[in-house]
Amino acid sequence: MTKPRYFPILDSLRFLASVGVVVSHSTVFFRSSGPALFFPLVVEDAGYFSVLFFYTLSGFLITYLLLKERGDTGTIAVRNFYIRRALRIWPLYYTIILLSFFVFPHLIPGHPGRDSGPWVGPFLLYLFFLPNAAVLGGFYMASCFHTYTIGYEEQFYLFWPLLLRKARRSLGYVLAGLYLLPWAADVIRARVVAGKPELSTGTNLAGQVLNFISLSNLPAFAAGTAAALIYLGGGKRLLAFAGNRLWRYVLTGGILVPLCFTVPGPPGYGNGVSALFALLILNLVASGVQGGWIGAVLAKGGRISYGTYMYHVAVLIFVAFFMARWHIGFPGRPMLTYLCYLAVSFGVLLPTAAISRRYLEGYFLRRKELFEPNGAMGSKFSG
Repeated sequence: MTKPRYFPILDSLRFLASVGVVVSHSTVFFRSSGPALFFPLVVEDAGYFSVLFFYTLSGFLITYLLLKERGDTGTIAVRNFYIRRALRIWPLYYTIILLSFFVFPHLIPGHPGRDSGPWVGPFLLYLFFLPNAAVLGGFYMASCFHTYTIGYEEQFYLFWPLLLRKARRSLGYVLAGLYLLPWAADVIRARVVAGKPELSTGTNLAGQVLNFISLSNLPAFAAGTAAALIYLGGGKRLLAFAGNRLWRYVLTGGILVPLCFTVPGPPGYGNGVSALFALLILNLVASGVQGGWIGAVLAKGGRISYGTYMYHVAVLIFVAFFMARWHIGFPGRPMLTYLCYLAVSFGVLLPTAAISRRYLEGYFLRRKELFEPNGAMGSKFSG
């Protein structure tokens, strides 16, 4: 049976994950003139879980599409892959970076990160897709801080198609190494760095390398890749078992429990959550579930999830600033004010992402189709 290039249910989950990031970060930028609000773990940690899901989904989709291309054409056109990724990621990425460094700080007095120190070096790191290095170096510019995740993703995209094309027999060992490497870095930080406080500051090479590896979320990419390999290579019985509805409920519960009742941090925590996400992705694509009309609506949101993610911090900062300036809210009722803030933020953010998708990203996405593998023109794949 020919496997599809597009899975609407994954776009639905992509949208829910982007909503989770927005809600989590809204607790950071919300300004309350009344009593302080205390948010439950499920709200504060939603961003962490959502980013893990994004990485896992990227590992699955990129590996699946590249291996499908190899199966259909006999090879992986690495150059075309790089061009497709550039046309998808770069336009909006650079738009946010340039606005964050040269426009936003002049529009909002006290823009978070405006006075974080010398900016030329960090700006060059951002230009060359090393925002994660800038962040780990201590630079903070709020409206583009979150793009460090794009840095890790682009760095993964840089080497992954080359590995897939060359390391066919040793791919399992590569995945095991990627899955365990950040866990090992976490263990070293927890046991060795604890006795050497100078390493924990990240001011020396050893501390910086450990932090870089630990925060790379490579286990999520590896878990997603493993799910793609099982989906492509598994037999009917295996995929029928993997797509069982009961597993879907078990996996969903297994994800919700740590989200609601635990705090991310212990070594190996991200590994376990990433594995659960990968199994859930495998379950959904193996079962062919669509999600009905709700899934269709959410999938449309998934089509603008990249814009939702990229613009969301700027929107949260702007809305918080203007609500405080114009005294919009409910005096003495901070939770109602917060819900108003959240509603207004989404009311601004989603149309902004949709307009960006149509008029900014859309131009480059149409060019991107010229570099799709034969027979894949017009694919709805939004990643």
